[in-house]
Amino acid sequence: MYLHTHTHTHTHSGPYCEVLFSFAAESPGELDLAEGDIVELVRRENEEWLVGRLAGREGSFPQDFVKIIKDFPPGWQHKDSVKADRSSASLPPAVTGKFT
Repeated sequence: MYLHTHTHTHTHSGPYCEVLFSFAAESPGELDLAEGDIVELVRRENEEWLVGRLAGREGSFPQDFVKIIKDFPPGWQHKDSVKADRSSASLPPAVTGKFT
């Protein structure tokens, strides 16, 4: 069950956004958002999805649901960010089907 109070003030020194439309997470890696929430931005997952932190939770959400107030500077990475390597090069041969 999703219980969350709106966070209308921000204390983030880095990038952050304001939620324009509520978003209900559909998978474990996504972040529930309520209209008016202020979310600390961690990184861009791709052109359509962002990763952020809100109320002690971190997850991804669609960029179209938020208004970026303070954007990422060029080359910026969150101090606590650990970007997952999604390339097949990091997977064992049994998963990729590539054997050398």
